[in-house]
Amino acid sequence: MTPDATWALINADIPTGQYRVPMAEHQGTLYTVSVDEALASEDGGETWNTLGTRPKGTANGLIVTTAIQKHDPKAPVTLYLALQEKGIFRSTDVGQHWTPL
Repeated sequence: MTPDATWALINADIPTGQYRVPMAEHQGTLYTVSVDEALASEDGGETWNTLGTRPKGTANGLIVTTAIQKHDPKAPVTLYLALQEKGIFRSTDVGQHWTPL
């Protein structure tokens, strides 16, 4: 970061409650979680689309991966969500269903 760097508010519509929420980027799409949903943005965070509900708990981390190593925007995405004192959850259908690991 340079000394002249500045931050600009893009969107404040995601309900986060009193906690910080994790965010991840994968192949040009931003992913985050609100208090009760998984969300994705394909326009740099200006608009967010709901992917589905998420497991209840305080989110500590979010990882997004694909099984294919090359750049393929249509490759299936897997989300991993770490919840404080509840463990790690995985979604292989982009946030619609979650399985505890």
